[in-house]
Amino acid sequence: MTTAPKQKISLLCPTRGRPHYLIPHLASIAETIAAPERLELFFYVDRDDSCAEEYQALFAESKGLGLDIIGLVGDRIGTPKAINVMAGQSAGDCLMISNDDLLFATKGWDLALDQVASMAPDGIFNAYFNDGYFKHTLSCFPIVGRAWYDALGYLAPVIFDHCNVDLWIHRVGVILNRNYYLEDVKVEHRHFEDDASGNRFNWQVEGAPRRRLARDNAYFEIFERYMALDAGILEDVIAGRPSRFSSFKDLALMVAYST
Repeated sequence: MTTAPKQKISLLCPTRGRPHYLIPHLASIAETIAAPERLELFFYVDRDDSCAEEYQALFAESKGLGLDIIGLVGDRIGTPKAINVMAGQSAGDCLMISNDDLLFATKGWDLALDQVASMAPDGIFNAYFNDGYFKHTLSCFPIVGRAWYDALGYLAPVIFDHCNVDLWIHRVGVILNRNYYLEDVKVEHRHFEDDASGNRFNWQVEGAPRRRLARDNAYFEIFERYMALDAGILEDVIAGRPSRFSSFKDLALMVAYST
């Protein structure tokens, strides 16, 4: 593999009610990353989480892994807004939306991201790993370049309550032809392992999670047209020209930050 310039990487992970998940999550990162000094890990915890103090203690204890861990505690604002709060405080060249139930399996996964970034020097890309479930069809844990976030002013459209942020980013990447699937880089999502063992996804059970998914799916259909606006703004960055949509950027932000 040709050596590519080293990228600073920010992992952005909202988490609630399951600090015990972070122990294997962090261990898998520490065991597989080639250059831990270029990584920062953000976790957003709701202040009303009954496990908030346990999270804080765990963040302090995990410093021994040699990872830069930043634990943010704030209002319960929902997953997309939490992602945007973390993105706004991050310093990475690559921003990854992560999960507390995600395990990194392939050593040197960060080196693979360097290669992707070198193929898109304008910083407009969406890279994603092989989760063993959706594989190439969906970037469940999207990793975008800093320029993507800077151009749009947000990472996660908060028209959604919880779901479909990954699908939105993936579809924009399809429009731009800037999706990079890293098939040889494996991650394990415990969510999917539970499903394979016969357990049902949380959102497959009747109740609030199911209703939340239905709402987000309905909102995706309503607002899908604005994907073209996101793609147009990013296309101008790729072309190196002034944005044709400068007068519409406030509209994009309105869609991103609406409730």
